[in-house]
Amino acid sequence: MRTERIPLAGMGTHFGAPFVGLAAGEPRIVSRLAYDYHDAATLLRHARSLAGKGIEAQVLDRFPRGPGRDKLAAGAVAVVVGQQPSFAGGPLYNLYKAASAVRVAAWLDGKGVPAVPVFWNHSDDDKTGGLEAVKLPGADDGAMLAVLSRGGDENDQIYLVEPKNGQTTLLTDGKSRNLLGPVRRDGLAMIVHSNRRNGRDTDLYVASCRRPDDQTMILEVDGQHWIAQDWSNDGKRLALLRYVSVNEAYPAIMEIETRELRELELPDGVAKAAVGAMRFAPDARSVWLTTDARREYLELASLNLETGEYTWPVEPRIHGDVDGLEVDASTGNVAFTRNARGVSRLFMLVDGKLDFVTKLPMGVMGGLEFSADSRTLGFTLAVPDGPAEAYTVDVKLPEPPTRWTFSEVGGLNPKLFVAPTMMECPSFDGRIIPAFYYRPRGASSDKPAPVLIQIHGGPESQYRPIFSGLIQYWVNDLGLAVICPNVRGSAGYGKTYLQLDNGPLREDAVKDIGAVLDWIAKQPELDKSRVGVTGGSYGGFMVLASLAMHGDRLRAGMD
Repeated sequence: MRTERIPLAGMGTHFGAPFVGLAAGEPRIVSRLAYDYHDAATLLRHARSLAGKGIEAQVLDRFPRGPGRDKLAAGAVAVVVGQQPSFAGGPLYNLYKAASAVRVAAWLDGKGVPAVPVFWNHSDDDKTGGLEAVKLPGADDGAMLAVLSRGGDENDQIYLVEPKNGQTTLLTDGKSRNLLGPVRRDGLAMIVHSNRRNGRDTDLYVASCRRPDDQTMILEVDGQHWIAQDWSNDGKRLALLRYVSVNEAYPAIMEIETRELRELELPDGVAKAAVGAMRFAPDARSVWLTTDARREYLELASLNLETGEYTWPVEPRIHGDVDGLEVDASTGNVAFTRNARGVSRLFMLVDGKLDFVTKLPMGVMGGLEFSADSRTLGFTLAVPDGPAEAYTVDVKLPEPPTRWTFSEVGGLNPKLFVAPTMMECPSFDGRIIPAFYYRPRGASSDKPAPVLIQIHGGPESQYRPIFSGLIQYWVNDLGLAVICPNVRGSAGYGKTYLQLDNGPLREDAVKDIGAVLDWIAKQPELDKSRVGVTGGSYGGFMVLASLAMHGDRLRAGMD
């Protein structure tokens, strides 16, 4: 691969001010970003270090057809740019980069150097491929399991990371897709879900947390989807779910030594229900789980594995699914979260008494974990107007919670971040459509703001109020009002609401966007004549369907 330094000054006026400012290292641009600025000499050294990676050959291998392939095969230069979704400038920057590749390729062609522009988020320029780390229980050396994919290929691999000696060991095959399941209490073994056998079915393996050559298949799957949920304290039993859909799952227990798999009966003779999570009690004679077998929402239940009897220790106080569950392995105390209209509410069942933690900001909780001494509960809280942070609460005296982290935001002013308010839109049939509304500063009846409706994917998913740099960019830099609706078919509002758009009812969800437009028209600070809609995956379908049904009320749509 050849490298060449190309002066921006010779490229005309194609480049926008943010791009040029970033490339030049202007303080007003760089200071706003979580970005390490490199001068041209450093970037050129980095580019030359990539010369042996054969990007042209990789492009030819990954794209057997397509414009420019023959030109590349004949020796043309690949002008490669990659996606950087973390850039605070939003999608405009990616458009600048794609257009820049085209412009540079045309410039090279004009100089007699055949070139092909390539926009590729598998280059060294991309920011995809997230990292998840889990500390091994009982590991005195601080060893962790790390899960990440290479270049965003979604084939996750599991690594052993030993901070004391700096060594990293690949525990999986480096090729298949591997999902980390529960880790045994002694930290010596883990459950790995992997499609290595045939690339289609995800089998379950018991694997060593330290040695890559010690893995044994315990469940060979044929077209089903099994998810390991928890390992008993004695390491002899595994709690699993046979997952069919968001509306249907079946709990089971495996005796690991004999591989005996026993599906458990659902409560009250129910044939079909959703089951969301399972955790063993300390003695492994019962399991805690969440299910909607009795009600609209996932609720907490305890199942005696010897008698098959269900008990319901907590009557719902708040409508919403129990969507987070953790059981202390020593005391049996239970922590769980409820999804209350998109916002997490934290509960603890301690010595049979229910506590509700109230002094927390609006957001979404995850990663519930009891401390080794059973005295505290840790969790993360993602909020809409800042990064996710780590908190703990005292198990016996949960108020007030303690915040442990104060994440940096790349030089941005966190006081300018906007939190949404919850709103409701009556739809065509009387149903109430919930939504989150980000109102830009300065929007008023004298200066109404344009509006962008963002529709989540799924469809059986939900917009929840967590931080989005893109939304903050829309609201703060572009002055857009942003509305994130949870149209019928969204999760989090009960199983009836979840199924309201199934089959021939799908168009009713598109009508719900009409209800959002009706609501916008009644707000004096919003400009009903300048409304756009955006979304990806199922949200992309909704964009196109909304343009078809409500095109006279929408100015733009982006799928």
